[in-house]
Amino acid sequence: MICNRILGTLCAAILAVSALPCPAAALTLEPLTDDHEIEFVPFDEETLPGDINNNGTLEMNDAVLLARFITEYRSAEISDIGLQNADVCADGLLNSLDVLQILQILAKS
Repeated sequence: MICNRILGTLCAAILAVSALPCPAAALTLEPLTDDHEIEFVPFDEETLPGDINNNGTLEMNDAVLLARFITEYRSAEISDIGLQNADVCADGLLNSLDVLQILQILAKS
């Protein structure tokens, strides 16, 4: 019950943030490669799509960390592998759709 409330609140917050006017509607991975020198590769056995904090499990903390990172929250730091795992939709963008995909995966498990 508490998990459903948290999930509902987080979804509502993400949708509210994604509706705000923003000059860059989605954070593309290309600028990140310049800043973080990351080579993006397809998922393999050593990566877990959505595992943003790279602890080996997919959990609510991953969705929260990605949402904080997307909204440019200064203390949200993600490793290179975490950034690779963040593009859950595999569309080359880090945005609220990736966060929602993580939440959908968590809701089904």
